[in-house]
Amino acid sequence: MPSREQSIHVSDLMYRQPRWGDVIRGPQWGTVLSSTHVERLRGIDRIEGESGCARVVPLKSGGAFLQATPIDHPLVEGYDEGDVLERLARFLAPVMGVR
Repeated sequence: MPSREQSIHVSDLMYRQPRWGDVIRGPQWGTVLSSTHVERLRGIDRIEGESGCARVVPLKSGGAFLQATPIDHPLVEGYDEGDVLERLARFLAPVMGVR
């Protein structure tokens, strides 16, 4: 049996690679969105107001950088107090290519 990491890698190659630029893999503590993603999420104002991120930085490209939590409350593997990434994933579902 392949490990979880190997399964994810194979899945990414089969499903997401042909969609690079179209979808994101999912949220992390820091997530970068393209201008297309921002547009699909109905704009920077909605992202700022509804994503639940500690910080949303509009980029000159029309994209955005999302910081899920404040710097003094980083998300580390296995520790996501309040299910921050789960809530952010639900918000970002339109650009995640959820199957």
